Amino acid sequence: MTKKTEGLLYRIRERRDYLTPKQQKLGDFIIRNYRSLAYVTIAELSRITETGHGTIVRFAENVGCRGFSGLLDELRNEKDMLYPKTLDVFHSRSAGNQISVRWTRYSNSNSQ
Repeated sequence: MTKKTEGLLYRIRERRDYLTPKQQKLGDFIIRNYRSLAYVTIAELSRITETGHGTIVRFAENVGCRGFSGLLDELRNEKDMLYPKTLDVFHSRSAGNQISVRWTRYSNSNSQ
């Protein structure tokens, strides 16, 4: 299988020359658009990239995923690693004539 340190986008780039032309087209599309593909269906990806369902499944396996659902899982993980979710929370408190203001940032990439 693959090393855990190798992300999906890295593996797609590394294996590109060993893929069929249709799989290369699919890989190029995924690299350019992976941030918006985390919840795409196989039918939608097939239509958008003009490739067959079988091509998509074989592509996923050729880049080290366990089928299409494994590809989506790794796309989500890759997106979360490169673009962590953050939530900025504004806190304010008023006591008499004094106002206290504080911002807190919560992120899925670190614990606070």
